[in-house]
Amino acid sequence: MGTTNAKVPAGLTRRTPAALLYILLAIPGVADSNCPVTLPEHWPGPSEQGVLGGESHTHAWYGSRKLAALIPVDGIWTGTGAENNFADKFWWYRDGFDARTETKPDLVISGLLLDGVAQPIHIDRATAGFGTGWHAMLVGIGFPSPGCWELRGTYNGAEELVLVLDVGVRTAAEP
Repeated sequence: MGTTNAKVPAGLTRRTPAALLYILLAIPGVADSNCPVTLPEHWPGPSEQGVLGGESHTHAWYGSRKLAALIPVDGIWTGTGAENNFADKFWWYRDGFDARTETKPDLVISGLLLDGVAQPIHIDRATAGFGTGWHAMLVGIGFPSPGCWELRGTYNGAEELVLVLDVGVRTAAEP
């Protein structure tokens, strides 16, 4: 990744998400839009058990075996559409998670709009899902407005995963 001499605006420290966003946008080639979305990278997959649904042409896992989330491959979250606050199920995973014994996982999700002001994000309490050969955590999320949203997931107060999604409606030219 390149380097930058970007000056952080007054009032922001270099450790805040907004400051990091500002710095990332100043690095050539880091983001092609105003929202530096998190894109899935090669993930080594589970070591102990299967993962819900695996990867598809629309979603892939991002994170590590300690904590991962199933995110859109293009970084654009549409959920069930604007009329439903872009709400949808959001799947999370970690090695060793057993949905049969941990029906209410200690997974806490928070959200922050990076490019504006919005009502608080709606986040349901985490629950568990499983099927033949897989276990995962499930959280219902509703975004009050489109925009560039940072999501932060914490499992058992220790494992943390941060990602950024562009919440909105795809244009007709997009798949």
